Amino acid sequence: MWQSAYSANCRKRKVPKVQELSVSRDQAHDAGEHLYLSTSAFALCYQCAKCSAGCPIAEAMDYLPHQILKFVQLNLMEEVLGSSTIWLCAGCQTCAVRCPMEIDLAQVMESLREQSLALGVPAAERRITVFCDAFLADVQLRGRVHELRQLLAYKLKTRDLLSDIGLGARMLTKGRLTMKPNRVDSVDQVQLLFDKFKLPKTHD
Repeated sequence: MWQSAYSANCRKRKVPKVQELSVSRDQAHDAGEHLYLSTSAFALCYQCAKCSAGCPIAEAMDYLPHQILKFVQLNLMEEVLGSSTIWLCAGCQTCAVRCPMEIDLAQVMESLREQSLALGVPAAERRITVFCDAFLADVQLRGRVHELRQLLAYKLKTRDLLSDIGLGARMLTKGRLTMKPNRVDSVDQVQLLFDKFKLPKTHD
C-alpha cells in the first residue's frame, strides 16, 4: 500500500525515484568517512521506507528520508548536501522508532547538516538557517533569547517584514513579546561554550 502512495507522491512532487542498487560495505564506508559517521549508521538500511511513511513532514521534502539514506550509501553527496530534506528534518525521532534496523536517522541528518556547513554548501532552506543564526546570536549575546530582537533580525535577513505583522501586534498587546531584553548573570560562561563549539555561519 505504501509503495503506491509513495510513487504517487513522487510523481506529484517530481522526485526522482532511487534505483534499488546493491551497495558494498566499502562504498558505504567511504560515504561514512565523509560524514564522520560509523558505517553502521546507514549501511544497514534496506529501503523498507518505514521512516518515510512515518515522517510527519515528508510532504514538504524534496527527497524522502529513505532516499537520503540510499544517496549516502551510494556516496551521492552533492544531491544529499544540496537537498531541502536535511534542513527540514525536525529531529522528532519518529523514523528512528520505526526503523527495524534501529538506524538513528535524525542523527544522520544532523551530521549531514554539519557537513554541509563545513563544506560551505548553500542551504536549500535559507529561512531555517537564518532563524537558527538569529537564535544563536541572541543566546551568545545575552545568554538567553529576546524574542522580539530575534524576530526583527529574522525578518530583516529574510526581507519578509509584513507577513506576520498582525500576529506580532497581538503578541505585543498580550505581553507575549517584551520590549526590554534580559541577560543571564554568567554570560561569559555561555561565550566559552560558543568558543569551544564554534561552527561556520549558515548564511552570508
